[in-house]
Amino acid sequence: MNSQVTLAAEGSCQPSLVVDSENGITTVLDQRGRPVVRLLVSAADTESPRRGGQVSPHLGPLPAGWEERNTSTGRSYFVNHKTKVTTWEDPRLPHNGDPCSSFDRKLEYIRSQPTMRLQWGTCEILVRRSHLFEDACSEIMTKSPLELKHQLVVRFEGEDNSRSGSPSCTKELFVLLARELFSPVRQLFKPSLYNEHVLQINPTPNASSDHIQRNYAFVGRCMALSILHAHPFGVHFIPSYYKKFLKQKATLSDLGWVDAQLHNELVALKKSTIGGTPSKHFTISDEPGSSRIVELKPGGSDISVVEESKDQYIGLAIRHRLYKQVQEQLDVLIPAFFALIPANLVVMLHEHELEALMSGETS
Repeated sequence: MNSQVTLAAEGSCQPSLVVDSENGITTVLDQRGRPVVRLLVSAADTESPRRGGQVSPHLGPLPAGWEERNTSTGRSYFVNHKTKVTTWEDPRLPHNGDPCSSFDRKLEYIRSQPTMRLQWGTCEILVRRSHLFEDACSEIMTKSPLELKHQLVVRFEGEDNSRSGSPSCTKELFVLLARELFSPVRQLFKPSLYNEHVLQINPTPNASSDHIQRNYAFVGRCMALSILHAHPFGVHFIPSYYKKFLKQKATLSDLGWVDAQLHNELVALKKSTIGGTPSKHFTISDEPGSSRIVELKPGGSDISVVEESKDQYIGLAIRHRLYKQVQEQLDVLIPAFFALIPANLVVMLHEHELEALMSGETS
């Protein structure tokens, strides 16, 4: 029998594909070698590949080393020539139910993209230890995103030239930046309600717009650089911020990180049935503990919350409490991050996966 066999890599969770070119039968075997799918396929189907690098308008090119082929019925399957794995699963998509591949495959795909690769050449960063925040901000914010994707050469002014510009200097800069950016003294961030190691943006209502624009754009760039240059900050934020990056809706559980009292009130409201004369309107305190009341929608002080509208009220209350006080900061930080790491690569992640990518805890 004239057969072509593609074996799965040892330890792989992926199926292997056996093509019987004489009988025109393709058999997909599970990881124990048991047949799980058989398809009629012509030999020509196995010899007319579409090479990795072909672009889908929605998914982008296949990762390096991957190849897409079609059966006689037009169904696509994918071959990884590096690991000798053949699979029905598109490597550009999340792989639900496959614990050994989903997040790792997403990371592999993200890191394989040209926009995530460091470019030839160097980018010099000169800072004084005594003015590290100011100098680093000036150096990083005056360079283009393309320049910052070159190999960083960090020099500390007035220090030993034999060490200056070495990889250890670059690593040290990111360690020092993490201390500066997220220090309580800097007042850009503050601990969350439930965990002092999980941070939220400090609203700082008295901060000038210029202060916010400069500092949070700097934070966004530094967060992206820490990923690109593989020196993660090891910092965690409240879940709603990751959802903001991913344009996902925040939930009641996210609110608990910021305002426990409002969280409990909204949970009770959601569980209850509103009957009789409504006692609540589309208003909320401007911030936790404040006596100042603001409307959640135009004319909200005259609009009662009834059973049919309580879900809308809850959603508006969540968004106001989580984002209203820090909207200006997020509107600066997030675009600064995406200027270096394209948004279309990040949206495939879940919020906990984005947290792992940003913190460096990807194992």
